[in-house]
Amino acid sequence: MSNHNINKKIILNLGCGKTYIKDAINVDFGETKYCDQVVDLNQIPWIWANNSVDEIYMLHILEHFDIDMRIKIFKEAYRILKTGGLLHVQCPHHTSMLALTCPDHKTVYGTATFGFLEGGDYISPKSLFKKELIKINYLMMLHTENKYINFDMKKTESDQGKHSVMRKILKPFSSLVQFLINSSPIIFERCWCYWVGGADEIIYRGRKI
Repeated sequence: MSNHNINKKIILNLGCGKTYIKDAINVDFGETKYCDQVVDLNQIPWIWANNSVDEIYMLHILEHFDIDMRIKIFKEAYRILKTGGLLHVQCPHHTSMLALTCPDHKTVYGTATFGFLEGGDYISPKSLFKKELIKINYLMMLHTENKYINFDMKKTESDQGKHSVMRKILKPFSSLVQFLINSSPIIFERCWCYWVGGADEIIYRGRKI
């Protein structure tokens, strides 16, 4: 085996849908043109070995699992990631219009959802991940705007045209709302989230401890 293969990062894009991340194994439940590997993620344990993966991306997939699977999935991610490995999650914020109105969405997420990953409670006494980022996006981040992920845009279905006119019209307002959310996500959730129609998305990034 070459040194190149030995040193190559193992990156998983789980539930890839119509996205394709460069240099990743793009995984989904069924075979599609976007998918490199078919895996049923409902089957625990997953096929990957302990401490074998460098980065895991889960982009708008967690909300499709039954609620009893949510903790199992986080613990599986912990099992297969190497120490210091990255877990990146994007999913609808619980105030999103589509959070539970989409017929196959089963769970919702907010800033408090990810607290158990830091340990110290009955769900996980042990610290699993060190938080790097929790960010609420007022409008869902477009693929071309996502500074955290290296999408292969030739193989990813573009979302650039989705509500593009409305986004331009709302730009001054949405920028102000985003600034205020960033200043205190918890106050946004607690006090005024519904005054502006809720937020589309929440992002979590953490490193395995």
